Amino acid sequence: MIRLHVTIQGRVQGVGYRYFVIQTAQKLGITGWVRNCANRDVESEAQGSENLVEEFLKQIKTGHPWARIDRIVKETITAQAGEKNFELRY
Repeated sequence: MIRLHVTIQGRVQGVGYRYFVIQTAQKLGITGWVRNCANRDVESEAQGSENLVEEFLKQIKTGHPWARIDRIVKETITAQAGEKNFELRY
């Protein structure tokens, strides 16, 4: 079980990108959250098996038709026990 904190930079606000991230996480069984940042980036934490989290990163980088991903900054952080869902945060 791993947990990553990711910051997604590019054209990721105003195109439905957070909802795409939520759908992708739910499809893969990833837990965590996603939210917009004031600087127009999107921030997320994703937790699951290493293979599923890597697949999640791959899909959020290439899968949304209207987003443009310039850079994803990722950091491994401590996994959280008891988390059951992937949610939208404000």
